[in-house]
Amino acid sequence: MKKSHQTKILVVLFFIIGAADLLVLILNELHLRFIFKPLITLSLALLYWVSAKKVNKTYIVALLFASLGDTLLLFKGSPYFLLGLSSFLITHLAYISILRNDIGEYKLKTLFIAALPFIITTVSVILVIKDNLGSLLLPVLAYGVVITTLGGLSFYNYLKKRDLASLLLLLGIFLFVSSDGILAIERFMLPHRELELSVVIMSTYVLAQYLICRYMMQRSTII
Repeated sequence: MKKSHQTKILVVLFFIIGAADLLVLILNELHLRFIFKPLITLSLALLYWVSAKKVNKTYIVALLFASLGDTLLLFKGSPYFLLGLSSFLITHLAYISILRNDIGEYKLKTLFIAALPFIITTVSVILVIKDNLGSLLLPVLAYGVVITTLGGLSFYNYLKKRDLASLLLLLGIFLFVSSDGILAIERFMLPHRELELSVVIMSTYVLAQYLICRYMMQRSTII
């Protein structure tokens, strides 16, 4: 089977898994999410592994920790939230490492300007939920700094390259930040709106991870 055909099949499989997770969420068959939700990024890892001309192992590690984070966040309670947050923190640090290598030299002032939309978004969310965070305030702040840095680097990367791949990455990171912000508001401010917000969270998350993967697949053809 040709690699291009395998890629198409795995793209379809990825979106089927994402749709299945949304369906069991809507149907309130939450026990089935322990099957489908971890498979979202695992299927993406398989897609990347098969499709990339040169595999970046750091990206594979990022997806594995994202899968772990997805699983941990299915459990209720602060300890599981903290563990899930830590897993995604590693994912984002891996993404930052990849982007730093892609960008090379950069100007700190330009990076700060590029990060401003993400800084405003992250600070706004934290200000809204801070009174309900309790002991989780510092971990959430640390996570906010990391994801804001990632957002700034993705914007900087686009401003430097201005190609389709970097635009897809920027959109993916923007959706990721949006998904995380809505998740934080749902967990700490609007738990009674869990179903509606969870659908939005997962929809943006699935698309975000796919767009990031598209960037990584394109990246593998030029590095």
